Amino acid sequence: MKEGRPIIERLKYVAGELFGKVRGVIDISRIQELGPEYLAKINKIIESGHRNINCHGTSSYLAGLINTPRGVETEELSKLLEGISPDEHLTPNSIICNKTTKGVITHSGILIRARGEDYILHKRGYEDPIEIVPLVGVFPTGVKIISYSRATQNLTLK
Repeated sequence: MKEGRPIIERLKYVAGELFGKVRGVIDISRIQELGPEYLAKINKIIESGHRNINCHGTSSYLAGLINTPRGVETEELSKLLEGISPDEHLTPNSIICNKTTKGVITHSGILIRARGEDYILHKRGYEDPIEIVPLVGVFPTGVKIISYSRATQNLTLK
């Protein structure tokens, strides 16, 4: 029986991954544990068709920069963040992103700090499910990550 356990665990993992890709979320229990305040909005993303929203749309919607879940292209996210000073340090529950040397935002998400670690709540792209994963490894090594926690203050929803 012990020999069969690893296979069962692997099958459970694969089933969870497949369910996540179909449903729009990889590990809902992790989101319930680490980011429960985002569950209602995540459900709205899934209900509206999670394949119609990318990383920038997900982070913009979760942070309250837009009022309906939808895809947001790089230029639009840059405009949404215009005039907002970046935080001095990574701030929990903020939009985090990285920019190329030319100022182009290549990926974004929401910073979650739990258990003394930093996580990112994000979608890797249009076809990918929403997930919370450790921040380390999501952005390329040596890339500066910028935090915008003031992004949800004093802004009109678009």
